Amino acid sequence: MVGLPGCVSDEVRDSGHFSKWDEQAKLVRLMEALDGAADQVIQNCKGELTYNNLVDRLRRRFGLEAQSERYKYELSKRKQMPGEDLQTFADCLEELALLAYPEESLKS
Repeated sequence: MVGLPGCVSDEVRDSGHFSKWDEQAKLVRLMEALDGAADQVIQNCKGELTYNNLVDRLRRRFGLEAQSERYKYELSKRKQMPGEDLQTFADCLEELALLAYPEESLKS
């Protein structure tokens, strides 16, 4: 159901604003929208769960900062595949670099 928790939390926040949902209603709507690894974040929460707390946890788990280390590793290990043309290889390296260093892409 959910691919990008950040986008979903933004949709819930915006819908809640226009529908005048309270924090509990936004939390319930967000929890209903999550599945897979995002749903696992809920299962791992201990203590009181609030809408803002859940959004913070999702951002820490799925945000660009958390993913950049993975992409840095992939970038460092990426080699040109047999039969892969140079342009395709270069495009892949560029994409990985943008994902690994998102703050640098904002400067351009």
